[in-house]
Amino acid sequence: MIAFLKRHLLVVFGCILIFILFFTLAFCGHIEPPELSASQELPPRDIYQPTHKAVPGAELALVFIGSSQCAFSTNPDLPRMIEHAKNAVKETAVEAGMSFSTLGVAKDWNVDAGIAHLSAFGRFDEIMAGRSWMNEGVLKYIWQTLPGAPSTPQVLVVERMVTVPLAAGDRFKVSDESVITRKIGLDEIEQWVEAGMPLPNL
Repeated sequence: MIAFLKRHLLVVFGCILIFILFFTLAFCGHIEPPELSASQELPPRDIYQPTHKAVPGAELALVFIGSSQCAFSTNPDLPRMIEHAKNAVKETAVEAGMSFSTLGVAKDWNVDAGIAHLSAFGRFDEIMAGRSWMNEGVLKYIWQTLPGAPSTPQVLVVERMVTVPLAAGDRFKVSDESVITRKIGLDEIEQWVEAGMPLPNL
């Protein structure tokens, strides 16, 4: 009887240790829990579709910054939130007579890991991955041009002017960028989405 109890106690103790090990590795980013992509959860009509056009004039851009190494960025509910945000901000842009684009930024050293992470969030007009905190998108939207807290995940909605060349020698240009809203962390993003993604400063 004692031997029987010992065997079962060892099994239970072993299962607890395996669970703790798995949770620790997942939280630290060494392994990733399964993610549901936005395209897997939403009907096709609700999935953002890039226009593949450069439209001159005022534009709203939604910027998502995440990381495959961040436990909060890999939350399975986040892709759906970001997809809702893309569609809602696009509708706001159209109503205001503005164009719209999306940018996905992965703060990962490994480019492939960053691209795989962003793929869980549906389609973007543009993505940037690699070089961790030295990523060009991170430099622009966290450290330099439009500085903010160095944390992931975060979402920015940016208003800017787009110049499209009309003749040879002209240049594409994006100028006069300003942050309309910035939501940092899973809780802020969730609260913003649940509130209908308002843009009070637009």
